[in-house]
Amino acid sequence: MPHSRAFAVAAGAATLAAVSASIMIGPAGIGLADALAGDKRAALILFEIRLPRALAAFLAGAALGAAGAALQGLLRNPLSDPGVLGVSSAAALCAIIAVYFNLAAAHALFVPLAAITGALGAVGLLFALGAGRVSATRLILVGVGLSAFSGALIALVMNLAPNPFVLSDLVNWLFGSAANRSFTDIALAAPFMAAGLAAALCAAPGLSALAL
Repeated sequence: MPHSRAFAVAAGAATLAAVSASIMIGPAGIGLADALAGDKRAALILFEIRLPRALAAFLAGAALGAAGAALQGLLRNPLSDPGVLGVSSAAALCAIIAVYFNLAAAHALFVPLAAITGALGAVGLLFALGAGRVSATRLILVGVGLSAFSGALIALVMNLAPNPFVLSDLVNWLFGSAANRSFTDIALAAPFMAAGLAAALCAAPGLSALAL
């Protein structure tokens, strides 16, 4: 246990250092001292451009880490992650369908809600196909099949893109990027991340028991 706590402290310190470095380092050649000295340009770059980008990357990594840890405990496999069960692929499929039809123009929440719907649909399908009634190995095999099927549909949607601009939007979404993120984007994503983290923490004792 002491070793685990020491590792957690060291990992937290390294994460804080990385986030701080991402805020301070950039082509503009400015630092926190410039912003605190009253340089409006420096304050804008640090707190309106770099800080939201760094926080978005940190929160996305934390959410993915929590999801991976939960599935590793559930499946008793140290290599498990949401992609193994096809949840990530199903979420990506629904999201790029929303991007394809430009639903984000109607409301900023449409694309993330589409991704969440796809993920929940994949989980529901896995449950219907035997989650909780079959072995973890068989469940993983079902998930791999679901992931491959979703990947094929993603390729089909991209192939049907009506013009290069739509295809570029689809590719950019799939690759992921923290560029041009704002506090508004973080505020939209934070409640969903918090709900997932809370669910993972509530399930942690049971997952730890499964690991035994």
